[in-house]
Amino acid sequence: SIIILLFGYSCKSKQTDEVKEPPPIVSTEYRYPSLSLPAKYHLSSIAVEDISASYTGYYLQSNLMDKKKFNEMSLQFVIKQIKKEQSFIGFEEGTSEHSYTIRPTEVYTNGKIISVSNIIDTYTAGGNHHNYVRCSFNYDFMNNRIIELKDVFEIRNNKDMVKFINYVEKHTTGCSGWGESDKTLDFSFEKGGININPDLSWACTSTRAWIPINPKTKFIKIRWLKTRGLFGINSNF
Repeated sequence: SIIILLFGYSCKSKQTDEVKEPPPIVSTEYRYPSLSLPAKYHLSSIAVEDISASYTGYYLQSNLMDKKKFNEMSLQFVIKQIKKEQSFIGFEEGTSEHSYTIRPTEVYTNGKIISVSNIIDTYTAGGNHHNYVRCSFNYDFMNNRIIELKDVFEIRNNKDMVKFINYVEKHTTGCSGWGESDKTLDFSFEKGGININPDLSWACTSTRAWIPINPKTKFIKIRWLKTRGLFGINSNF
């Protein structure tokens, strides 16, 4: 079935129920890896078009009855990202054709939390290359809400944030700057650790920092992580 959604402005949108595998994107650099999904989950998609751009978002959905809140917030997260890009591009007629795709590259869950790491791929006609940024959706099933940076890390003020950035930079692989230090810094969970995702260069899409989850790790909130089963992780799903 197809559901028509209204985004405001002059645009149209359609939502599909299920996607087995997103189609490949012709790109100058990033190659999306094969995606492994946990049992009882699938991908859905939403497509939005306006006079100057096209936007496609892929998002995780669960078949489980107790995951209705997660499903709703997963879709709203993607819609929010598309609206953000729309406000950046604008709606003036005659603007160069612009494409935007957000899709998952990694999914981790242990039943208490779920972490979906996405890559956003944008391209404007006539440009030399695509641009990329990581954008993660982290969800707490214990409280049925999105996980924020302040939930996971002990960062009380700007000085702490500067120290935190300096700390994670020491664990960074690849190249790219970290941009300004702010509390919107992207992060995602995986087996045994947390990925901190800086702004990406189109030529350095592998750049990220990996922080291990153990009692010696600086800045992490040990109690919060323990109650979410994130110490002693033995499997992906």
